[in-house]
Amino acid sequence: MTNLRPYQQKTITDLWKWFEHNKGNVCLNLPTGSGKSHIIAAICKDAISQYPPTRILMLTHVRELISQNAEKLRYHWPNAPLGIYSAGLGQKDIDQITFAGVQSVRKKAALLGHIDLIIVDEAHHLEWSQD
Repeated sequence: MTNLRPYQQKTITDLWKWFEHNKGNVCLNLPTGSGKSHIIAAICKDAISQYPPTRILMLTHVRELISQNAEKLRYHWPNAPLGIYSAGLGQKDIDQITFAGVQSVRKKAALLGHIDLIIVDEAHHLEWSQD
């Protein structure tokens, strides 16, 4: 893993510490330009390094962020088990780590199978519904 900035590494360390003592969902709030894509890449790599069967779904609302996040994972981990599932990008590949658009997968849970960790980038842009 390429060296992360100290605040990026602290964010990741704090996240894993949170999971040691809590159950449920956690929200990381980081400013624009803080390197969220690098942090997401490190979280994915750490999760699979520590727990090899982990399956990860990384969701966002726009294809540009899907591409950017996938690109950063490839930068940090060239051989990552990475799939992209996005109608907007014309790709429908599912792998151990799947980067996807919310609209592309929202009714396709059965296709995705078991997921251990869901990461949502730009969660404040998403609308959640029960349908």
